[in-house]
Amino acid sequence: MIIVTSKPARQIEKSLDWEHGDFVRDARRRVHGQFTCLLASRYESWMLGDVLLVYTGRAMCGMKEMRPRSYGDLGTLLEDLREAVGFFTVFVIERTRIRVISSLYRHVDVLYAKDNGEIVISSQLAALLAIIGPRPVNARFMWEFANDDSQFGGDTFFDGVHQVPLGEAVTLDRWAAPRRRAWNIPAPCRVDFIEVLRQNILAYAGGEEQIIVQFSGGLDSSLVLHVAQQVTSRCVAQHLLSIDDPASEVEIARHVAGEFGVRFEVHTSPIRFAVPRSSFGLARAVSTPFDIHPLSPDPGDRNFAYDEQLRAVGMDRGFILTGEGGDYVFLQHPAPYVGWDGYLDRGWRGALVALKEYSQLKASPFLPLLGHNLRHALLGAPAKSGRVGRRPAGEPCPPHALLTCAAKRSAKFAHLQGVLMGLHQMKPNDDDTFRVIHPLFLQNILAGVIGEPVNRMFSADFDRIQIRRALARSSKSTAAWRRTKRPSSGLVFAFFRNNEALLKRLLCDGRVASTLSIDADWIRHRITENANLRTTEDVGTLLNMQRLEIFGQSHAKYID
Repeated sequence: MIIVTSKPARQIEKSLDWEHGDFVRDARRRVHGQFTCLLASRYESWMLGDVLLVYTGRAMCGMKEMRPRSYGDLGTLLEDLREAVGFFTVFVIERTRIRVISSLYRHVDVLYAKDNGEIVISSQLAALLAIIGPRPVNARFMWEFANDDSQFGGDTFFDGVHQVPLGEAVTLDRWAAPRRRAWNIPAPCRVDFIEVLRQNILAYAGGEEQIIVQFSGGLDSSLVLHVAQQVTSRCVAQHLLSIDDPASEVEIARHVAGEFGVRFEVHTSPIRFAVPRSSFGLARAVSTPFDIHPLSPDPGDRNFAYDEQLRAVGMDRGFILTGEGGDYVFLQHPAPYVGWDGYLDRGWRGALVALKEYSQLKASPFLPLLGHNLRHALLGAPAKSGRVGRRPAGEPCPPHALLTCAAKRSAKFAHLQGVLMGLHQMKPNDDDTFRVIHPLFLQNILAGVIGEPVNRMFSADFDRIQIRRALARSSKSTAAWRRTKRPSSGLVFAFFRNNEALLKRLLCDGRVASTLSIDADWIRHRITENANLRTTEDVGTLLNMQRLEIFGQSHAKYID
């Protein structure tokens, strides 16, 4: 953990002593100008001229690992961080102001609050709230989260508490408004995905004794496995076989690993996700509802089964690679309003081609799809349908810098929203428990999709067309042209069936429904339907509401 504040050190230590006493006792203290820093051991700190720098992470520049302490000039260091690939967090502490820079790849969640000229920054929400005291909930954040329409501009569950957006820099001055600036956002460019992925894996894992690829047998993990086995012959494909999911693709995964000549291992997870619960309590608090996984036995650990899998094989056996993020980055599910993007790219012909291909890809009737797109383009119809709750009044934070790259009504905007959603939900590199990298989320991979028109990212027959072509050219494997398996809803249906009464109590009597004026009868009806008849389009909203409720309950004492 790290805490940086303008408040008196003794006051901070007294506020933290009850729940964070161990950190207070063990933390290193640095004082510079008007600010006191409490640092855990993982944070490097040093003076560069008259500036105190604090750094943690692992960033590559020119595919060589950066050594920030070797820089003699602050400007050069910060410019290199603009182009860096990987994960890092930097605090630039001057005598009267602080600049915090976050990599686009999720690393440390940095939260801050500013009141009456006092600044408090922390990497843990609970510690921040212990210092500043209870706060009201942020109804707009709650509404956006429930409806999958987050703008990722720094709003959090608590009013007056903000997060440094991924890939941005925030400057905090005691007597001026916070200032945000895009920092680690890659410029759009053409990318040879195979070569860039090879460079990334070589940079992060090339010297490892063994590389373990979390391998489902799907397109994204097949791409990572193919490139990883080019980097080292000491590569293992590891498949997680869930006893909750009878639709496992273990035989397909075994076949693809055989095509690539890679050793294949199967681990059967003992974790049951759909079993009845007595509560949805957390083993430990988390700092964002994006880290709540409602189906996990411990909802505060999004990667419960994933971590169990790593423990089963031994965390010291090698470096872990995953295919996480490919569905977001390369667009497994394009938004239906693709006509506007096709028109911007290639005129009316482009619009019609995009709609025709989308109609065939998703088996969606063409004429209703055309009507929906016309209403959306001409009348400014809402991009998302089926929203729940009343949109709260007031101005939100400006959207994330990445979202300014596309018009809000475009399918490209929805694509970039999805990329940010994936980045916020991935397991962060915030400790040293396991050595893991999700290479499809790295900045130089994202550079190849940020500027790509959505209508060029799928065809009438295939989604994620960019990496399918790249994998087919490089591997000649049939895995590149496997059709995407439709997601199974059986696990979610069983979860609702086994926890119907508990979910109704949680959501109908909860803070989300009352804050957003969501009708309790609507909630009961939708839960009943998803528990007894079928999985509906509302299931994502219900799960998001559950995530918010669980998160709110875990921080209930800090809610004003």
